[in-house]
Amino acid sequence: MNNGTPQDYSDDLYLVYFEVAHTQETSQDATLDVLTSFLNDKSADQIVHLEHGYQMAMPMQTIPDVVRHLTEKNIAVYQVRRGKRVE
Repeated sequence: MNNGTPQDYSDDLYLVYFEVAHTQETSQDATLDVLTSFLNDKSADQIVHLEHGYQMAMPMQTIPDVVRHLTEKNIAVYQVRRGKRVE
């Protein structure tokens, strides 16, 4: 993982991993609804479901809003990791 800056308001895409927990009240569909609402159609098609979360490419500036929307839907976020910039 690379170090970044919260002042990056560019449209550059970075690999981002959200580790989340689902309960009986929160489904994977609800999580995907939130994640895809922040992505264009091309990026939404490239969401990778991993054992405990999801990886996708998105602008860094959207990460705090994604976390806020997930928690508003009672989806627990345990980790967010930003990877390398996507070319």
